[in-house]
Amino acid sequence: MMKQSIILFIYLLGLISCTDNFPKYLLYDFESIKDLNDLYWKCHTEYSLSDKFATQGKKSLKIDFYPADYTVFSPVLRRKNWDGYQALCFDIYNPDSKSHLLLIRIDDKENAQFADRFNSEFICKPGYNHICKSFEEIVTSRDGRQINMKRIKAFLIFQKNITIKYTFYLDNIYLQK
Repeated sequence: MMKQSIILFIYLLGLISCTDNFPKYLLYDFESIKDLNDLYWKCHTEYSLSDKFATQGKKSLKIDFYPADYTVFSPVLRRKNWDGYQALCFDIYNPDSKSHLLLIRIDDKENAQFADRFNSEFICKPGYNHICKSFEEIVTSRDGRQINMKRIKAFLIFQKNITIKYTFYLDNIYLQK
């Protein structure tokens, strides 16, 4: 009887782990080289896995932004339905001694124009930064339309008009319940 109870417990634990009932859904933790295959490689941007500044696991993503009008981190989204979650969160380590302005963009339409997507900025201070954007504040720039969390098309972190190379480390991108 005890053996059957243990087997049932393990089975139920396996079922629970396959659901979305946990407080977060991990989009990226950059623990494997295969994670690099899920990134859109753009001019003026270079990615590599790093053993430094990880907040989830042992690795982080080192991102180098080179001088350009736009430098962009843009992953292929593994999960496009963000419904049922409350926030998008991620960790950034800024190794520089000064703060940098970074921007976030979230689209729920293909090739959305500036006014019809979510656009926000944040100051990336020296050291560790934990960023969480509540879905309540994720609205379009033009008319404040709530972004449709059931059909996310793109998520980007970027900088505009940089004149010198800027490096930062990104880790633990997740959806929070």
